[in-house]
Amino acid sequence: MIKSFSEFLSARKQAAKSRYGCPWQPELYSSTAAVQIFPQSPYLLSSSVTLFHDGATSEILLEHHGFLKQSSMPLGIKTSNFSGSFISLAIDLPTSVLSPSSNNLKIDTHAVSSTQTRAFLRLNQQIGENIWRIEKSFMLNDRLQQAIFDLKNAPNPGGKFWVDIILKPQKDVIFWIHSVSIVACLRPIF
Repeated sequence: MIKSFSEFLSARKQAAKSRYGCPWQPELYSSTAAVQIFPQSPYLLSSSVTLFHDGATSEILLEHHGFLKQSSMPLGIKTSNFSGSFISLAIDLPTSVLSPSSNNLKIDTHAVSSTQTRAFLRLNQQIGENIWRIEKSFMLNDRLQQAIFDLKNAPNPGGKFWVDIILKPQKDVIFWIHSVSIVACLRPIF
């Protein structure tokens, strides 16, 4: 039996730790020398993040300030007369993120756009030649957005997963991706 308020708080922290794993934050870009890059598709941004798009190479400009060596610097994606239909950041999930006991995948995203209000998060799993997908929309505003994906319908909880952040750019727009945090957690029990 809990006898004091501090014991109660300690029990609540332990319960939260048992339901949530340790959050994983992918490195959005790894280059520390370049400030402006015209990306081909696909373009490897870091060991776990790849940029895909269907526009012309000269229509997209990546901007980052990695040379400042601050983890809080956002990744900027600027389009100029973009003729394609999408820009996607594909994030490969390490096997340590998902465990066999994971029921949900929680993704926190902080992204801002100069003109648009919506983007999409898509969870994917490779199943032989096929891909299982589930998608949710999120807001591009100056607040942290959260999406929770239920893994109970995933064909193989131990398989290869990746997350897509799908942007639907207009001709001229700037996106700033400040952070992405991914954590596996248990389904709440009521």
